[in-house]
Amino acid sequence: MTSVEINPEQLRTAASDCDRIHSSVLSTLKTLRTAVDAEQAPWGNDSFGKKFADGDKGYIAVSKNLLEGINDLATTFGTFASGQREAADELSNADTGHSNG
Repeated sequence: MTSVEINPEQLRTAASDCDRIHSSVLSTLKTLRTAVDAEQAPWGNDSFGKKFADGDKGYIAVSKNLLEGINDLATTFGTFASGQREAADELSNADTGHSNG
């Protein structure tokens, strides 16, 4: 028979780690957005610049998708942290006979 052991304190530690990752990714994203926004359109408005920047695979669309993906990554780590804390609380309450429900 297989057994599983879950330590609520280790879950809380993991949640704190996920919170740090969440904050770090958001901070990096803010720095990146500031740098990207500051450049505006360095490629110019000529035909080569428009080809580089416009369209589904152009710089503007790709950078927007990249920034959204990084934000989603940060959100995911924040969600992990919340879930880990909730699970730790539920396990602690089950061990002590208390219930939140």
